[in-house]
Amino acid sequence: MKEHPKHSGYFITEDGRVFSSWTKRIGLGHKKGTLWARGEELKELSYETIHNGYLRVVIKQSKYLVHRLVAETYLDNIDNKKEVNHKDKNRKNNLVSNLEWVTSQENVEHSHAKTWKVVNIITEEETSIFNLRKWCRENDIDVRQLHKASKTNKTYKGYKCILIE
Repeated sequence: MKEHPKHSGYFITEDGRVFSSWTKRIGLGHKKGTLWARGEELKELSYETIHNGYLRVVIKQSKYLVHRLVAETYLDNIDNKKEVNHKDKNRKNNLVSNLEWVTSQENVEHSHAKTWKVVNIITEEETSIFNLRKWCRENDIDVRQLHKASKTNKTYKGYKCILIE
């Protein structure tokens, strides 16, 4: 568990749980009202699932996405990328190992990607491909022709392609 770099007194675990060391003190001292003080005991914050499936918590009367808090706490962002991607596409899986900093373009590509098994029929080597379009571009293969061949259970340029997900 580590303290969030921007939110003092809030601690984030590697699996996406958020804890606060702040406690509410009402009507203390000569000023009546709510005062906040750091305590020694940590309290886990409750989450809400928002309309698009992400988990969110409230910190200091503002709402924050849990996956972003985890990324800000644990992942270096040396390229200053603006968005956080869930590698397995599960918006509730906020394990640090499932998150990565991405650009908007990378995030869009990831959201449209599907998992394919590509088999080289000569070597019989099987490869799991997460982004078929990108793989085809890198291997100088026409993605439309490979995709068309996969629908009819045929091969294209020595490759057979099977949709897994």
